[in-house]
Amino acid sequence: MLRRTASFTRNSQRDDDPALISHIYDTYYIQQANHADIEIVVLLAARVIAEDVARYGNQNKEFVENPVSELMFGLQMLEEKKIYLERFNQYVVPMVYGDIVVTWQDAFSVFKLFVKKVLNEINKNNN
Repeated sequence: MLRRTASFTRNSQRDDDPALISHIYDTYYIQQANHADIEIVVLLAARVIAEDVARYGNQNKEFVENPVSELMFGLQMLEEKKIYLERFNQYVVPMVYGDIVVTWQDAFSVFKLFVKKVLNEINKNNN
């Protein structure tokens, strides 16, 4: 999600999938239900980043030059651009059923914290 958000921000001709916003709720829910094992997620994320650089590197030079920095840029865009809040309210909120109310602010704060932990670990491992 972060790579695609960054890529679309840098080039609006790229694909922009509004349904990707569900990853923010998914991460929130996983963290609320039973924290994900950060060590496993770091290993998986590092592998996905390497594969994405090989597969999509020609689409975004910033991602090739510094993938973690570019993913942090994607995170920043999610936080700053109102379209993502709107998408969350349009696509995610209606899908959450029961008495649970999940706001963008709650879900995004958990997502942001988790992403930063993962990316910081990847950065430490690469230096």
